[in-house]
Amino acid sequence: MQKRPHDNDVAVTPQPSSYALDDPARLAALQRTALLDTPAEESFDRLARLASRALHVPIALVKLISADRQFFKSSVGLPEPWASIRELPSTQSFCHHVIATGGPLMIADARTDPLGDENAAVQKLNAIAYAGVPLVTADGLPIGTFCVMDTQPRHWTQEEMGILRDLSASVMVEIELRVAQREAERREQEVERERHAKIGALEALNERMGNILESITDAFFALDADWRFTYVNAEAERILRRPRKELLGQSIWQMFPDVLERVFHKQYRRAVEQHKVVAFEAYYAPDQVWADVRVYPTRNAQGGYDGITVYFRDITKRKRAEEAYTALLARERAARKDAQDIEARLRAVLDVLPVGVVMADAQGRPLEMNAAFKGIWGEPAPPVDGVAQYGKYRGWWAGTDHLIAPEEWGVARAVRYGETVINKEVDIETFDAKRKTVLTSAAPIRDTTGAILGGVIAELDVTQHRQLERERAEMLNTVAHEMKTPLTSIKAMAQLIRKRARRGAPQEPAHFEQIDRSTERLERLVNDLVDAARLDTNLLIIELAHADLKTICEQAAEEQIALAGRVVTLELPGRPLDAEVDQQRIGQVLANLLSNALKYSPDGSPVLLRLAREGNTARFEVVDRGPGIPVAARAQLFDRFYRVPNIKVLHGSGVGLGLGLYICHRLVELHGGQLGVESVVGEGTTFWFTLPLARS
Repeated sequence: MQKRPHDNDVAVTPQPSSYALDDPARLAALQRTALLDTPAEESFDRLARLASRALHVPIALVKLISADRQFFKSSVGLPEPWASIRELPSTQSFCHHVIATGGPLMIADARTDPLGDENAAVQKLNAIAYAGVPLVTADGLPIGTFCVMDTQPRHWTQEEMGILRDLSASVMVEIELRVAQREAERREQEVERERHAKIGALEALNERMGNILESITDAFFALDADWRFTYVNAEAERILRRPRKELLGQSIWQMFPDVLERVFHKQYRRAVEQHKVVAFEAYYAPDQVWADVRVYPTRNAQGGYDGITVYFRDITKRKRAEEAYTALLARERAARKDAQDIEARLRAVLDVLPVGVVMADAQGRPLEMNAAFKGIWGEPAPPVDGVAQYGKYRGWWAGTDHLIAPEEWGVARAVRYGETVINKEVDIETFDAKRKTVLTSAAPIRDTTGAILGGVIAELDVTQHRQLERERAEMLNTVAHEMKTPLTSIKAMAQLIRKRARRGAPQEPAHFEQIDRSTERLERLVNDLVDAARLDTNLLIIELAHADLKTICEQAAEEQIALAGRVVTLELPGRPLDAEVDQQRIGQVLANLLSNALKYSPDGSPVLLRLAREGNTARFEVVDRGPGIPVAARAQLFDRFYRVPNIKVLHGSGVGLGLGLYICHRLVELHGGQLGVESVVGEGTTFWFTLPLARS
């Protein structure tokens, strides 16, 4: 089945629900948020910035989408005037497709995607690549989108879409919190009205008791059986820092939630449950008050216990003096712990960096060395006691034979002279005798006065990158060389045919045959390059269908016999072997293996194609009696552009880019099989591969 290229990167699960932009339930849910046309808020902007940084995109948007427009609640990287206008018509973006489908949407290149046709976002916002997920309420209603955009084509990965979904969930948490807060405020107003009604009755009672209780020098309050304040004297108002009008009729646990599960809560309940007087000292952190507390259970007219009265006095000054020394010791312990925590976090960050990092003191002695640096230089690293011993690290400026002296290393220049070194390319010899190429940078570490405390060096291993650059150059040279031969032949034959045509001489069929053969050689080279490129970018499409492997073998052998004029012996099972395969691609694998076997085998030497069943798999073998493959070459045999050196081609053309076995290896892997080789120099080679058989 054909798929768009970006579908190969992320498996998208279709959402069960979809909505029109003017869906009443969806619009009602949007209105409940009360966020349309509201100012930007840091809580939303923070999530947009996080998306921009985590996904490395210039534009990130939190959108609320009504029936006719999309409002940017938050935006990062949006060009003017749209960053100021903060809205677009609903249809001038990709986001209305997210609402319509109820699921995520990814576009690798809007310029070639059907959804990008006549879409204003492509021109106005320069949105080449797009990824968006719906903002869905707890009731499953999509009210907007969280989307990111890139100004360059890109393929979105599963991990990136997972990050976007997680961030969209955080946006919905912020939105739901606001909806819940509005509902809580409405309910609070209702409760407030009821409270005022009760306060009137309680105030009448308080007025009768006031003259007596207000004369008490200690703070005093009373609670009923439901832990509601029934009386609060003036001293209690002062210490609790709440007016009695605010406290009366309210639960102590609601007014002072910080005391829950703390000493006040436990001691008050102890007095109620054990019907006894309780005395204790405790600290109330929100008001920074120490109190000496006495709690008395109270009886009702029937003799039962229906609440408590609490007497307490402020003893903060005395406690402050007692705690001064203890607090000093605690701060000292906390400072040590903070330093340890910072060191642990720094170590964790250094150890996950792919860049090798070393921090040194002012003399150049290494203080911290992360795992990546050790991985670059290998083990065991010798101890170094200052710049003078940097000679233990062997390195040369890239492309020269100039051995780097101890004082020339970047960290030495940083700690000695305060210099900063950026991306100097160096060839090194590691402690386990390997040669690598690294980019090295260094800078001094200074205190607040500018004095040098030490230095830091960062090294990035670019050995593989440089090797890829060399391979690319070699590949281009090989392609140019291999294509030049058939092109030269075609040009020569064309010129010869033109000359004969001018003279009126009859044309030789051999000339056209030569052009045809050269064209076929060029076509093979181009096809191999195209297949390799598609395999490297995961764009090669395998079209699986039910097929008989035995028939594929017979057809492949017949084609090679016709082309080479040689004998291919077949050992096939008596019955068909059925499998779900791309028949053309498996035929391509067999053709390549048979062609190689015939190419490197002498006349009269048999070439065998064998197919057999092994459990739930089919095993193919192509056996020749050619020169064999040296052991040293087998590890690279399936690499791109690799050709075994010093093996003579006995039949056919030697034209090739070293891509045939690489393509075969990848095609077999895409079918869920394996490809391998067994060879004895001087005796021959067997290439084999396996494929899973179709289930009965």
